[in-house]
Parts: sequence; C-alpha cells; structure tokens
Amino acid sequence: FSGYLSYSPLEQFNFQAGVGKNFWGDGMRSLMLSDQATSYPFLKITTSVWNIKYINLFNAMYDIRGSGGDYGEYALKYSSMHILSWNISKRVNVSLWESVIWQNRDNDNFRGFDINYLNPIIFYRPVEFSQGSSDRVTIGTNLSVKVGGNTKLFAQIAFDEFLLDSLLAGNGWFGNKHAAQIGFKSYDVFKIEGLDLRAEFNVVRPFFYQHVSVKQNHSHFNEPLAHTL
Repeated sequence: FSGYLSYSPLEQFNFQAGVGKNFWGDGMRSLMLSDQATSYPFLKITTSVWNIKYINLFNAMYDIRGSGGDYGEYALKYSSMHILSWNISKRVNVSLWESVIWQNRDNDNFRGFDINYLNPIIFYRPVEFSQGSSDRVTIGTNLSVKVGGNTKLFAQIAFDEFLLDSLLAGNGWFGNKHAAQIGFKSYDVFKIEGLDLRAEFNVVRPFFYQHVSVKQNHSHFNEPLAHTL
C-alpha cells in the first residue's frame, strides 16, 4: 500500500510522511533513487527558497535475505538522503545529492536510527567520518538543460569510492565505484501532440550499489533503489 500526509506551515516548507516511493532525476532510471522498489515508510521535508529547492528524505527499509518470508526475521535498515536543486536559469538546473544507509543492528549491537543523520546540512561524509563508521555513503550530481521548447538534455554522475590516481593508471581497481548517465527527452515530436521520445545511456561500475555489509546495500526488499542492474 502507499499513501502520505502533506502539510505546509509556510509557503517555503512542506512536510510529507507516509509509505511510498520517490524518484530523483530525469531519466527512465536514476543513479540515485528510482521508484521500482517496494514502497517504504518515509519522512520528507522540502524547503523552497528563490530558485533553490532542498529536500531531506528519511526512510526505513528492510533486507529480507534469509528470512524465509518471516516478517520477524527481516533486517531493518535506515537511509537518509539529501538533494539540493538550483534552477540557474529557466533552462538550466543543477542538483547535488547524497545518501547514507546504515543497519539497525550490527551483529549483537543495537544501533537504531542514528540521530547524527538528522543533520539537515549537505554533505554527510564529514559526519560519517566523525563517527568512525563504515556506513554506505553515495554522492552525485544531476544536470538538465532545456533545448528549444520541447527537449531536455540530462546527465548524472555518482561516486561511492573514487581514487583519481588509480583511475588514471587504468588498473581496473574494483574500489573505483562510479556511475554515469546521459540522455534526452522530447515532447510532441514533429509537432504531433502526445508523441514523446526519450533515450538514455547508463554505465555503472561493478559493485557500485553493494557494500561490505550486505544489509547496507542500495536496496529495499531485495529490490534496487536506483538503477535496475
């Protein structure tokens, strides 16, 4: 099931709480957050000021491996995501985003929802380092440009782990985990109302959505939260 409650105390702020899906990006897929996984509980805070939109998204998710379908055996995990979107002009938008995923219980240690990740400021990486944790953090950017009246070009690039020296050496080191997307979509092609066209190309390095702890991979109910591969 899905559904949510929405409340805006001021024009600049909106709060949503419920169960559902979210999608960030312009393509058929998103390297950050797509909507093919099962619905999950979430709290979303959207702040809109001038040409800038800032979203805080907090989620509760499950890893169901080895549960045998027993709900009591599902492994609870949490994710916290930010996206900062800036309309530079009427035709150009650039967004920065990040996500962190951590498990509710690490072996016999109960962790719960880490209040450090309630920090509303982008980026989380300094917070993660200060905690000395191995939580899974992903960062990236999205760019979209309107061309003409009915066409938009878009691109995404994302990083999990990245060493420039290793990349330039071309040694194929598995730890250089990054992904990229480029594409376009056009509406009312050839001035035919309702005829739309969209194409995209994605490249994702192996292990990009995985983690040393399987409970912290980029998935929910064993379904991918982002790119389907």
